[in-house]
Amino acid sequence: MGQDVFQLVYLSRAVDGISYSDLSDILDRDREFNRRNGLTGILIYRDGFFIQLLEGGEAEVMDAMAERIRDRRHHHVQVVHEISATDRLFGEWAMAFHDGDLDADGEPGLMETLFQLAREARRPKLEIMTPLARLSRRYAI
Repeated sequence: MGQDVFQLVYLSRAVDGISYSDLSDILDRDREFNRRNGLTGILIYRDGFFIQLLEGGEAEVMDAMAERIRDRRHHHVQVVHEISATDRLFGEWAMAFHDGDLDADGEPGLMETLFQLAREARRPKLEIMTPLARLSRRYAI
């Protein structure tokens, strides 16, 4: 069991015409920021949407969110989950990445479930952590 960690999940819409070069730049920037600030998480891209889980100290996660919000490669940023947890889901990853557009052999329905939960504000926010936890198993070392 680890020390308490703040977890935040947000959903955003990519700008039209976002490229894989843009995605690579976003990942490089996020990974460097996260390493410097003791954060971990995952960025998921699918059908023009991002879902990102950030985990670490609450102040550092909120600083990371401020940086992400300023990035003009996405818009309509919506926080869909915030909680204090006892363990990180992606503790080995400064920023794991999952391309849902290319995931032909992925777990059936996982991405659809995750994105549907994120889009539906009236669903309990804790439900979003189950598919994220399932996805984290793929990244376990």
